[in-house]
Amino acid sequence: MRRIGLLVILLLFSCQLSAGEEPIKPIRFPMSFSGTYGELRHDHFHSGVDWITGGKVGESVYAIKSGYISKITVSTRGYGRAIFITHPDNTISVYGHLLCFTKNIEELVKEKQYKEKSFSVTIIPQKEELSVSKGEMIAKSGNSGSSGGPHLHLEVRDEKSGIPINYISRGYYSVKDNLSPVFHEINFYSFSNSAVIPVTGLIKRLSWPTQNNILIYLPQKSYVGIDAFDRQEGTRAKLAVEEYKVYLDNELIFGFKINDIPNSYGRYIKSLIEYEESYIGGADVIKTYVEPGNALSSLIQSKNNGIIVLNDYNEHKVGIEVIDEHGNKSVLNYRVKRKDIGNAEHIAGTPVLWYLPGIFINKEVSFAMPAASLYRSIFFIEEKVSGPDKAKNIYSPMWKFGDIKVPLHENAYLKFFTEIPERLKKKTLIARYNGEKLIPVHGSGWDSNGVVAKVGFGTYCVAVDTIAPTIKFYFKSGARIDRDGVFKIEIKDDFSGVQYTDVEVDGKWVLFEPKNGMIVVRLDRERVKKGKNKIKVTVRDYCGNESVSTINFIW
Repeated sequence: MRRIGLLVILLLFSCQLSAGEEPIKPIRFPMSFSGTYGELRHDHFHSGVDWITGGKVGESVYAIKSGYISKITVSTRGYGRAIFITHPDNTISVYGHLLCFTKNIEELVKEKQYKEKSFSVTIIPQKEELSVSKGEMIAKSGNSGSSGGPHLHLEVRDEKSGIPINYISRGYYSVKDNLSPVFHEINFYSFSNSAVIPVTGLIKRLSWPTQNNILIYLPQKSYVGIDAFDRQEGTRAKLAVEEYKVYLDNELIFGFKINDIPNSYGRYIKSLIEYEESYIGGADVIKTYVEPGNALSSLIQSKNNGIIVLNDYNEHKVGIEVIDEHGNKSVLNYRVKRKDIGNAEHIAGTPVLWYLPGIFINKEVSFAMPAASLYRSIFFIEEKVSGPDKAKNIYSPMWKFGDIKVPLHENAYLKFFTEIPERLKKKTLIARYNGEKLIPVHGSGWDSNGVVAKVGFGTYCVAVDTIAPTIKFYFKSGARIDRDGVFKIEIKDDFSGVQYTDVEVDGKWVLFEPKNGMIVVRLDRERVKKGKNKIKVTVRDYCGNESVSTINFIW
């Protein structure tokens, strides 16, 4: 059903450049990129292009085409401060990680923030309310939201389907690019599915491979993992490869082009890559093995699901190609020969087919996986690791479910049937043990006869948090603060994390931005009087523990 849905979307999706208006650059800065369309980002594809702004914030940002502002968002995550412009050619341009907006937009945003008493807001203007012309300044570039450094994220979407398009390959801008992609790593993995459940393992890892015609011995069935990146003039960044191809004796067994992928299908990247490599901190390695639960398979050309099958002991040829968005290509060729490596080791556990639900329950705990939450069938292990240890904040037996290096598309439903004192029930949560410490699972908590959460594979237990967050002011009571009215307050929580923060001055809510364990307060002369004032800060964690602190100041 997932594949059919994607095919329908792509058949309906049609996005063409406007014949009447050519786009301009969004910034007056030499055109170079720190990220391009389709980069592999562990759990999604990069859906736009990151324009370099010289490592600084504050560059003017311009509308690339005429249209109207259809959405404005402000958040501590994702695109941070962002503007969406709808154009007459049925596309939407998105400008993300902004520092600030133009004055009229800033006023709309501030009004909404004070009305909702929230830093994070979404505004949907009327179609005629905020028209913009091509080249009109709309904002300043920044580093807001989930950004690793100053840049401008620009993406273009089809208005009807919402699918992000690769506007560079579609000719929006003329980009100088005569450099071919670079192979960082080529891996070969064994593949066995004699018991219906596939068993795989790394056979050979080739780092920075450049040599052709190396002889590699493979078992009867295997597949290839490819880690490559693109290069362009004017940037040192490792950019996206657009297309991957693998041949066996000149016959295509795997072909995938990263183009026009709906955001809703981004999570399937966890099946496209060799997830274990990514989980342990390695590269995002594209694998040729096409798992049955991967809906991206409708965009992949494959034979034998991308598996190299050697039915004889003769020498064969494996060819690997990577191509960038401008047609530059790099090629590696290997000689391969079958060498049987014996039967795969028996793996303990209960077989779970990828398309069926999996439910495991006993008197202490239950773990339920929805149907089709797996990308491929697995051997599932449930194991009691240890008993309760309240001295270490472990209030239930600790249980291990599955292999944490195996991804789930939909999280499982975990419930501990644990006896908890009435006074602590609202303070309970489920925590994951990472081998060193307990990590709280947000959204977990007491539910009738147990503690519940939605989780991936891993080792879990019930924990308790009874300690309230802390609040630290960086000025003494009665101190005079800076004229601009901007100052920071430190907020910390020892375990479950800060869920709610509120700041009032003289009993009225004031604007603040949560940022890296701080809140940045921004006083407004129209809302806060001159002279002596009292600020009140309230902070609550995910287990309901609350701290309130007040202090006087002069402004």
